[in-house]
Parts: sequence; C-alpha cells; structure tokens
Amino acid sequence: MNGRMLLILLAFALLCGCAHYHHPRKQLVINRCKTQLEVLGFSAPDQRTPKILKECDAVFSDEKCRTAWRTHAAQCNAEGIPAVLQACAPQYCPHLKEKAPRACGSDSIPTTPSERYELWHELQLEILCYELGDNEGALIQSVIGPRLKCMSAPVTAPVTVPK
Repeated sequence: MNGRMLLILLAFALLCGCAHYHHPRKQLVINRCKTQLEVLGFSAPDQRTPKILKECDAVFSDEKCRTAWRTHAAQCNAEGIPAVLQACAPQYCPHLKEKAPRACGSDSIPTTPSERYELWHELQLEILCYELGDNEGALIQSVIGPRLKCMSAPVTAPVTVPK
C-alpha cells in the first residue's frame, strides 16, 4: 500500500472514529448489558441489581468511574452517589464540554436523595452517550437508570395527639 493511500485511510479512521463514540469495545459492552436486561425477569429479585451492576459496568471505560458505579450506584437514598460523582466527573467532564451537565460545573453535592439522583442521572446520560453514541447511550440509560434508583420511605417522628 502506498503512503498516500495509508494517509487517506488513517484520516478517514480518525474522522469516523472520533465522531460517534469513544468506548473501545462498544458493541460487546452494549450486547452484554442488553442481554442481561432482557433476561432480568428470570432472575431472583435479590439478584437483579447485582447482575445489572456486573454486566453493565463496562459501559464506563474509565476504571475509577466503573468501580465507583458498581460499588455505590444502587445504594438506597443516593448515599453512594457522591462517591460516584467524585470518581466520574473529573474523568469525563473534560470530554463533555458541549453537553456538560450540572455535575461538571459544581463542586457541591446536593443533600437530598432526589437531587443527588437527578445530578447523577444527567451526568450518567452524557457519559453513556459519550461512550456508546447518542442512541445506544440513551437506550441503556433509560433501562438501567430507573432500576438502580432506590428510595426508602421517609422516616418521620411519631405524632402524638394531645388529649
């Protein structure tokens, strides 16, 4: 192959490869996660979340983010979300300049579980779209996002009725 043809192929590969997604094993990751989600109903209820975390964690190509997500993303009342935000935001926000979610511009972590989930949901969607492409990222987000949200009933003090 002559040098000119090699340069043309290299330029084409760079242009095409950078325009769509960044995950090195995109299709394998998507297939594993989708397959797990399709057979989720056959799993025991207490095994569903661990299986999603195991089979879908590879959607995050960054090891720190992947580990934090697998460890903390499914904790009730968003207790682990700060750890996930702290692991993922520094790794991905520099790449999300055009679509940077609020988590990329703030150092503070919300205190309420619903605000934490909202902040993480926005960042996770942009990470998945960055890694897998817009369509596949949105699809995976729509399925795993709600399944990992765990909210306990609010604890209220007992009410005493005056006599």
